[in-house]
Amino acid sequence: DQLIGTNVLITIENPSESLYVNIPGGQLNIYQPLNTELEFNNTGPIRGVQLDIIIDNRFSIELESILYSERINEFNKSFNEISPSVYRVLIYSTSGWLIAPGNGNLISFEISTNSRDVGSYPIVIGNYEFIDNNNNPISAQVSSGTLNILDNSLSFPNSIDLGIISTGNEVIFSVPL
Repeated sequence: DQLIGTNVLITIENPSESLYVNIPGGQLNIYQPLNTELEFNNTGPIRGVQLDIIIDNRFSIELESILYSERINEFNKSFNEISPSVYRVLIYSTSGWLIAPGNGNLISFEISTNSRDVGSYPIVIGNYEFIDNNNNPISAQVSSGTLNILDNSLSFPNSIDLGIISTGNEVIFSVPL
């Protein structure tokens, strides 16, 4: 904003609050799920959060794996599958609590797959709304990664050390793979 006076230009700086929300993707297969999180970096206090996490139907979020960070201990929290492959996250307080400015995750959770379809699939954060300490919507930079299904074969190191095998005599050997 600018105010113009007599022969004077005065610039008033009003730094806006910033909010960055991200769900990093990663690699997984039917043997190895992905542990990921809802990253939440805010420069001002936040009163409430609503967002949907939308993933391909090859994946599921393991609801029993959900862990909430200490940043939202006093908040009401909800994390539910509201339709196939769509998960709604609600974080709010009816007691006036605010998510203090800071960096770090709010929620960590596990994504698994039973699919053998090797490829990359986007994570989408949709239907989001963030409310500041004055009950006003705040804009945010929202991003997310991809879920990458890897080849479903098990991987091993180049050799396996079988250690010491007792045969009456001490023998040490390894088997190359």
